[in-house]
Amino acid sequence: MEYLAAAAFIALNQEDVTLDELSQYGIKVTKILEDSHISAVILCSEHYALEMVRNFSDCFDLIKDDTTLHLKVEKNILIARFLAYMSKDLLSAFTQQKVK
Repeated sequence: MEYLAAAAFIALNQEDVTLDELSQYGIKVTKILEDSHISAVILCSEHYALEMVRNFSDCFDLIKDDTTLHLKVEKNILIARFLAYMSKDLLSAFTQQKVK
């Protein structure tokens, strides 16, 4: 969930992302991975969002009746903490660029 959220904040270039937007983003990422013959399960739900906020409260916060994620850090911190060590294929999918 935290990898998906980090990538969504960067790709969508927003400070707030609704859980619905995050879910739709996760569906797109899953489709890109499937099209690239990479098996993946992305766990994206309110439960996992709450868990992520508890585990990474220095980066994310839930606002608007727990329906919207708010980014609490600079995007370069998300890159260093969550995306820097992803494989090229996964990073391409999470940043919405087609894997060749």
